[in-house]
Amino acid sequence: MLNPNPTSDVSQIQFNCDETVTGPLTLRIISYTGQIVGTFDFPDIEGLSNFNLNLSSLSAGIYLAKVIAAKYSAEESFVVTK
Repeated sequence: MLNPNPTSDVSQIQFNCDETVTGPLTLRIISYTGQIVGTFDFPDIEGLSNFNLNLSSLSAGIYLAKVIAAKYSAEESFVVTK
């Protein structure tokens, strides 16, 4: 989902949506302590889509990227280095 991992500033996120994933997607960036430190909203997307995320404001550490759609969710951990 996120590339590169670890990252220090800009990462690319890739969504591969099929007919089971419909509607807008929300990406939440969650710190190791459980605090939501970023939220990104994506319009209706179909098929394979790539987006660049600026993560340079995050401190070094371990984070969770959580993707949420109407009937779908996925999580992936990633590391920010400085």
